[in-house]
Formats: sequence, structure tokens, C-alpha cells
Amino acid sequence: MCVGKITSNWRSAASIILACKSSRRVLMLKRGDTAKFMPNTMVFPGGVIDKADSKLGEEFRIAAVRELFEESGVLLTKNGWQTSANNSEMTSLKADVVTDASKFQKLSESICADRLIEWTTFITPANYPRRFLTKFFLVLIDEEPAIDLCTSEMSEYSWIDPKDCVAEAYSGKYALPPPQVYELTRLSQIEDWSYCDKYGNVKKPICPQPIKTIGENMITNCFPGDHMYIDENCFQQPLRQMSADRVTVSPKLQTHRVTYFSEPTYGRIRELEPDTENYMALLASEQRIDSTIARKRLDIQEALKRPSKVKKRLRIYISHTFIEERQPERENEDASLPMWELRVEGRLLDDQSPQSAVSGQRPNPKKKFSSFFKSLVIELDKEMYGPDQHLVEWHRTPQTNETDGFQVKRAGDRPVKCRVLLLLDNHPSKFKLHPRLAKVLGIAADTRPKIIEALWQYIKTHGLQDPQERDIINCDTFLTQCFGVARMRFMEVPNKLHQLLQQIDPLEFNHVIQRPKEGQEQVSTCYDIDVEMEDPVKQYMAQFIHNPILVNDIQNLDQKCYDIIEQINELKTRRDFYARFYTEPTEFIRDWLMSQNSDLKHLNDMNGDVEAERYSAAYVKSETEEGVQRYMYQKVNQKRLELEQSLGVRSN
Repeated sequence: MCVGKITSNWRSAASIILACKSSRRVLMLKRGDTAKFMPNTMVFPGGVIDKADSKLGEEFRIAAVRELFEESGVLLTKNGWQTSANNSEMTSLKADVVTDASKFQKLSESICADRLIEWTTFITPANYPRRFLTKFFLVLIDEEPAIDLCTSEMSEYSWIDPKDCVAEAYSGKYALPPPQVYELTRLSQIEDWSYCDKYGNVKKPICPQPIKTIGENMITNCFPGDHMYIDENCFQQPLRQMSADRVTVSPKLQTHRVTYFSEPTYGRIRELEPDTENYMALLASEQRIDSTIARKRLDIQEALKRPSKVKKRLRIYISHTFIEERQPERENEDASLPMWELRVEGRLLDDQSPQSAVSGQRPNPKKKFSSFFKSLVIELDKEMYGPDQHLVEWHRTPQTNETDGFQVKRAGDRPVKCRVLLLLDNHPSKFKLHPRLAKVLGIAADTRPKIIEALWQYIKTHGLQDPQERDIINCDTFLTQCFGVARMRFMEVPNKLHQLLQQIDPLEFNHVIQRPKEGQEQVSTCYDIDVEMEDPVKQYMAQFIHNPILVNDIQNLDQKCYDIIEQINELKTRRDFYARFYTEPTEFIRDWLMSQNSDLKHLNDMNGDVEAERYSAAYVKSETEEGVQRYMYQKVNQKRLELEQSLGVRSN
């Protein structure tokens, strides 16, 4: 059902998201009580476009820079930013701009609007009497500037983490419009803000479509992609009213929405009962805790999906020993020839596994030396051992049993030159780039996704994407030398890139097997290399989510909550009993005696007025209803006991 009027015209406006990369916090301002549009709400700095803005450049960008300066005192310049806080000259300029936007022209030579990343465009829903087409821009800075708040428009400001801002809004601490919720959520999901320019959405304006839940003061704003979003004439859809079951989120249907309460209930409750302050604070704390737990759980689940590696130092030991010739001590024994034994072993230097984050979990077994490599080849002197005996090879197979080292024995007492080749077993696999491509991208070897990401970054940095056909790359001189073509489509990149990738070179160690010096039993050489391993924290994160001990603890706490609720209901029944006895003792005792008399009559099978009981009116009494309830309760308990006895379940 559609209700309300439709406003078809809107004004142009600009808003700016000022984000600090070092603290991962954004600047939020709270509108004052007297604001005409969205009073007492937390918003990004911004406002409507003035006629004078178009004289200084692209009007949306200029308006965003000007509004940021008016409301926060932060001016984006070619060298970074300046603030009017503790600067009397800039404070005076800011006051002039607030009263007359055309005076912003005085700062035209110092401002820089090119730093703004075009982020999103929003259109106010059609049911609002005042509608705006607002372009949101993102600006990344390295540190948080001091704020000189415009108190005529704003009441307070804060630098806040995007996740915390959304959580506090849902807890009822302050109001947050749907576009702000949408953009703060997007920012919180980007791991590295340095690459925010990849996530700008400038294809089509977004117009939330509101749905009011019948019987509740709840508004659901649907965004493009939600199964309830109407694509046809999407900018002019009126407010719809639906029942709660139709608005409920279903896992089978795609959802993309923001839900909030249209009217704050706290004020009305406080008017009825002034002592609800602590109770409302408790509810807000509970909502924040639930929101934080749910958010952290989602963060952990997302982190488990992403490959996470840590570098550790592996020390490789290459050693050899000689076994001297031994003469037979008895007649039936054979003499043994002199021999040497070569060993290749290793261990992690920092193999200190963190303590299990969850009690009852066994520590992980240490990785064996062979698990770090795909293959091992030992090349001996070909002239000394011949073409068939000079190679010793080991290659990993699915049935390979891991070992802590390798050893080779050969007869002989002369010095032997050998070469040990170890091929690392990387997950995911790494590849060596062609020298030309390696020079262009600045990486010699890496995984395929990282190589494609570096190539895309090079294409984007040098503007090689065709402006007309966005799926075509116009290769520059260096890429043409690498790929051999002047133009290629994105879908061709994997195949062409495959021709420029090779298997990484094995690690090579040269060793000379010779007799040790006098008094020395073994000759050993060690080498340190870096190896990548799965981050052990991921396993403990998975254990934290799926640990049965924690699940049982949560179930026990839920049971305690249920028991407490039962106790509260029982106490409420007792309180009502004594409260009525206190307020109306005479009527209460009379009604209670009548009820007890009726119960006694039924228990002793006492006959009443036979003539009156022939009519149904004799049974339409409160005691009759109470007797039926007692009878049904007794029958239910009897059936429950029979069922427990048949199943062998012991009731507590």
C-alpha cells in the first residue's frame, strides 16, 4: 500500500567524507535543534550548491570544499589542509563565507578540489517534502585536524570509527540517516583505505525506497539489489506500508537495506516513568554488546575466508660425516669401505606456537622439514659417480610421508663437490615474471592474483583503460614490448600473462664433502631462508567460533535467562495476588472463598442445584473456567510423566 505525497523536484547538494587513514576514523557532525532538514542527526559535512560555486570550477566539488570549511573550519589546499582553529585570520574568512558564499572566491587560489574522490550520489526519497540530489566525495588525510565548529548550524562533532558510529546509532544514542549508514558500512568493510578510489560508485544515483511496517514505528529503506526495490521509475516511488511478515529478512531472498525507528520511544517512556533512565541505559548497552559481538563474529568469518600468511625464518643445515674403513675382526666378517654421509635438515627458528585461545584444545603438531618443499635434488660429481648415480631426487606426491631431513650415503674418501636444489612449496603457487614484465611492474616473483593486481594498478595509474570501451587496454610502449600487442581486452589478460610466467627458481646451495679436520667429527653449514606459513591466529579464530565448550556455555546462559524469566513471572503472579489483597481485602477474600468452595465441591463430587445445572448459564462462571484449566494442567502433567517413563527420561 502506497501512502503520502510525491516530491518530484530536488535541489543539488554536495557532501564530503573526511577520513583519516592513520586512525581509520571519519569526521561526523551533529545538526542543531533548529535545522530545517534532519535536525539532531549525525551527518557528514555538506550543504546545497550556491550560484557562486560554479564560477570557481566544478560546482559540486567546490560546494563540498566550501561546506567543509564553513562547518568544520578545515580547508583543503594544494599542500594538504589548513584549519581555522587557533587562526584568527582564517576564522574571520570563515565567518565571511558562512554569511556570504560568494566570498569563498578569496580562497580560490589556495583550495584544491582535485583531491576529492567521487564516491556516491544519493537522491532523497520521494515522500520527503524537501529533496536533494547529493554527491558524496571522499577525502583521505594522514592525521586528524583540529575542528572549528560552526555552532550556528551544528551542535557537536566527533572523530569516530565507522563501525562504532553505526553501532551507536542502532543503540539509540543518536539518529543517523540511511545514506550515512550505507557509506559508513562500506568504509568499514574496506581493509586498506589507500585503495578507496577503486570503490567509488558513480554509475547511477541511489534513491532509497522507504517501507513503513504496519503497527510499528519502524522504517525500512531498500537499496538497489534488494528484492523489494522497484527499479522502474525508482526515483519517484512513494512511501509503502506493509505488514511485518512481508518486510522480514529471508535468507532465500537478496536483501540490501537499512532499518531504523521512525519515532524514538525513549522520550515517551521517560514521560510516563522518570526512573527509566537506568533501564534505557541498560538496553542501550545490551544492544551495543550484541552489535559488537555480531560484528566481530562476521569479521572473524570474513577473515577466515581470506588467505593470510606470515613469514617465518627456516634454518637449513647441510652437514656431512665420514665413516672410516673398518677391517674385519673375525674370519667370517667382511671389511667395510670408507663412506661419507650427507644430511640436509632444518627447523623453524621462531616456532613458538601461541597458547591455545580455547581451553581443551591440543596444540598443533610442528611442521616437518620436508613439508616446506616440493622437491629436493642433490647433484654429485658426475665424473666421479657416473651419469646414473650422480643424482639423488625426492619429489612430493599425495602419498608422501613428511620427514625432518634427508640423508645420502656413498662409498668413498675423496672430496666431493655437490649442489643441493630445494624448490619451495608455496600456497598459492608463486611464479617468476619475464624480465621485461618484472621491470615494468616492479616485482620479480609473486602469486597470480598479486601479479594481476599489480598489472591493473599500473594500467589505472597510467590511464591505459580506453575511455570509450572500458574493457579494452591501450598498451603503452612497455606493455606492448611485453605482450606484443597495442590493444587487448581484459578477458585476454590471463592467457597473455600465462605466457610470461615461469616456475620459480629453486634454492641452490653448493657444498663440498671432504674429511673434517683433526678432532672434528662433523662439518656443518647453515643457511636462513624466509618461508610463508598459514597464520596460526586463523585456526584459533575458527576454534573460537566453532568451539563446543563456548556453545555449551552460551546455552547454559540462555537457560539461566529462561529460568530467571520464569521466576520473574512467578513473582509477578504473587505480587498481583498480594496487591489485590492489599487494595480490596473484603472483595478479594469473598472471591477467594468462593473459588475455594467451588474447588472443594468438584473435588468431593458434591451435587449442587440440579435444576439450575441443566442450563448452560450455570457453567458460565469464572470458577468453571478455572476448574477447566486445572483439569487440563493435571492431564498434561500426567501425559508428560507417561512419556518420560516410556522414553527413560528422568525429569529434574
